Amino acid sequence: MAVAVTTTAEALDDSETGVDVTNVLGFPATDNYTVRVDSEWMRVTSGAGATTWTVTRGYNSTTIAAHDDASSIFHVPETYADLGRIKNRLAGGGSETTADDDILTDFIDAVQSYMVSRVGMFLGPTTTGAIDVDGVDALDDGVLLPIPFGIQSLTTIEVQPTTGDSFVTVTAADVVSGPREWEPRIDPDQPTTWLMFKDVVSGDHSRFPEGVGNVRITGTLGWSTPPARLGELADTMVIRMYHAAQSGQRDLVGNDEDGMPLVSRFISSADEKILRMFKAEISGHRWL
Repeated sequence: MAVAVTTTAEALDDSETGVDVTNVLGFPATDNYTVRVDSEWMRVTSGAGATTWTVTRGYNSTTIAAHDDASSIFHVPETYADLGRIKNRLAGGGSETTADDDILTDFIDAVQSYMVSRVGMFLGPTTTGAIDVDGVDALDDGVLLPIPFGIQSLTTIEVQPTTGDSFVTVTAADVVSGPREWEPRIDPDQPTTWLMFKDVVSGDHSRFPEGVGNVRITGTLGWSTPPARLGELADTMVIRMYHAAQSGQRDLVGNDEDGMPLVSRFISSADEKILRMFKAEISGHRWL
């Protein structure tokens, strides 16, 4: 799923809240979405659809910084479904009206909650630069550690040899990250979702020690963009819900009498299989 990108039309200091951009192709047409310039996230609060935005700086606890003219600005997707894509698909059938934004947003939120519960997490961008994970989750006698949240670029791996010890750095050359170039990926933009020690190592560690919060991963984490297949699936579910509402169905958000999310009625068995595939991939179950 391609991420919308534009560039700044001027240099920005660390206090400006008006941002001029060169174009808005592919960006949301309604306010309140997130963008990233270098490592700073910004929240666009007004100006959607125009080339001058009003933004909240340092969004999501990122560091406010100055940025050069012509710096790249990336849209930061925060849900699998996308309102703009959905409205474009609906417009093809003559169904789009701007008055439907609120109900579509409600459906997007319901679909997002359902898909996160099925996959196990949101596979998308994050501002987190370091995270402690559990060595006890490592497979194959501690050699292979699933990294479900994804690593776009890895800086360091540190471990506590035993719980409560100081963290020590693992020799980078001793660890393979994957999927590797020749290995199958569940998505073309899949980041690293597992780390594995080599058979022969030069450092002091050859497996991830058992423990909780005893493996520290530092780098650029998360998926650069949500997987395209999950985005298409989510859009389709929202559109099915919208058409159901247009035909007179009510109470499309919430749970039924058995406690099942009502949104589950709008996903096919084939699409459920896709969700299970993603969950198995990121959790390491395909290695079992």
